[in-house]
Amino acid sequence: ALMVANGHHWDARLPSLEGMDEFAGLQLHAHEYTGEDPNFFRDKRVVILGMGNSAMDIAVESSFSAAATYLAARRGAWVIPKYVFGRPLDQISTRAGVPFKLRQRFMETVLRAAVGDMQRYGLPKPDHRPLEAHPTVSDDLLSRVAHGEITPKPNIARLTERTVVFADGSEVEADVVIYCTGYKVTFPFLDPELIAAPDNDLPLFRRVFHPDVANVFFIGLLQPLGAIM
Repeated sequence: ALMVANGHHWDARLPSLEGMDEFAGLQLHAHEYTGEDPNFFRDKRVVILGMGNSAMDIAVESSFSAAATYLAARRGAWVIPKYVFGRPLDQISTRAGVPFKLRQRFMETVLRAAVGDMQRYGLPKPDHRPLEAHPTVSDDLLSRVAHGEITPKPNIARLTERTVVFADGSEVEADVVIYCTGYKVTFPFLDPELIAAPDNDLPLFRRVFHPDVANVFFIGLLQPLGAIM
């Protein structure tokens, strides 16, 4: 038997945007950002594309030293605090045996009380209910937005040599653009005629067992709510 465990957070997926080839500043994927240089963002104008956990963390870090930080969203997301009522949120909401709909309703109530409406911060309205997509967790993002240190923007429409133009027609000068746009599920050591995931679509039973190849098993392709254990 073969156990495939190469993960799905390594083959960076970049968007295809008009003007990427002519932009004179620095462009990189979140996977390339290490955070090792404390002066990486200092006095720069930074545009971050995405609403996942990487985008939140990098935007918050940028906001403390950059001249300006813009967070461009392709879609809305629920920004969930790490702690509620003095306890880690996943200790409260993921107890075994509680029906999903009940947990979802509880989460909505908690978020309404703890953080309120995402649109009040200038962020786009989520197109899904809590727990229906991979959660975006950040204790700091909403605070930095509320204090004006991070400016929410709609999706990027195109890039010019020195600027980023957004879907609403607004335009800002930029030195760095970071794409927090996810990853491709790929298996370079397997014949794509045998097993592949076009458009990241790989139907598996329990996200582990391949329906057509009986002796191959995939480890780590699921997205858990809470710790992966």
